[in-house]
Amino acid sequence: MKPERSTLRSYARISTLLKERIATGEFVIGARLPPDRELTVHYDVSRPTMREALIALEVEGVVSIRPGSGVYVISKHPRLENAFNIEVDLLEILQARRVMESEASALAAAQLSAVQLKSITDHIDDIRNFHEADDVVGFKHAHRRFHQSIAEASGNVAVTSAIATLWNIRPYDSQIEMFTSTLRILANDKDFAYYNEIVDPLRSGNPDNARIEMRNAYTVIIDLILDEMESKAIDTARKHIESKRDLYRST
Repeated sequence: MKPERSTLRSYARISTLLKERIATGEFVIGARLPPDRELTVHYDVSRPTMREALIALEVEGVVSIRPGSGVYVISKHPRLENAFNIEVDLLEILQARRVMESEASALAAAQLSAVQLKSITDHIDDIRNFHEADDVVGFKHAHRRFHQSIAEASGNVAVTSAIATLWNIRPYDSQIEMFTSTLRILANDKDFAYYNEIVDPLRSGNPDNARIEMRNAYTVIIDLILDEMESKAIDTARKHIESKRDLYRST
């Protein structure tokens, strides 16, 4: 049973409304959607929220975002109808991505074309530019496209689709910011080691090393998140003890 729209996140609500307009034929395949400035006014949301909604539609295969041109309808049928209705613990999501994307990276390394390699490295440039501009929405989307472009380069449609599904499963609301802040920490490395270490074995065509480096990259993220969880748990416990100390000292 689908949740009531009022319970959906703002961007998911807008995405759902736009999909309905596309499904009813208000926006036909090939049509360009109104400019995001116009859409933000129409739906009374912020531009970042609208951007999230449009990115979600692109991920679902409903629209194509063409920089400098606009957003175009390419399908009436989303690839993942229940993308917004699933919430899973962040660590479980990352564990699953680590398994799937490590193998996808190995497959990609065995057959990567020059065009595919350029697409992957272009996404690193996008990540850097969005990070330096403090554009969190663009940064997250570019990071996702980096990983998905590697999956697409595997040449295996089933693997690519499975990884796209994993990226559409959202962590609990309380964990979303934790994941984003962890990625921003990694992006602060001036050499962008996280991304370049993934790309190096792809560039050299070494499947075994590609598998290892992708696995290592996810392990780094998981370890950082566990460290943050531990720190927050200790801080919460410390505050709890302090409140008890104050209580018993005052009586």
